[in-house]
Amino acid sequence: MLVCCATWQVIGNTYRQGIEEILASAKRMKSQQKMTRDDYTWCDPKCPDNRNPSRLAMYNKYIYEARRDPARFASKVKNKLANYRKL
Repeated sequence: MLVCCATWQVIGNTYRQGIEEILASAKRMKSQQKMTRDDYTWCDPKCPDNRNPSRLAMYNKYIYEARRDPARFASKVKNKLANYRKL
């Protein structure tokens, strides 16, 4: 489960947790606090609700994805590079 559609931060798994547990989680609360402080480093800079877009957000996303699933991240990078070569 994601906090919103423009973030990559996973806050819970509905197969293992109930919605109430996920919504009461520290990770969800941290995300909400960040946005309340206009800290959108967990959000896509292209999100229309992101009042303070930052390129640092994309860097954070790539680091998060690489740590979460290194093989999948490497595959995505390989595919992107292959697409650039076709141009």
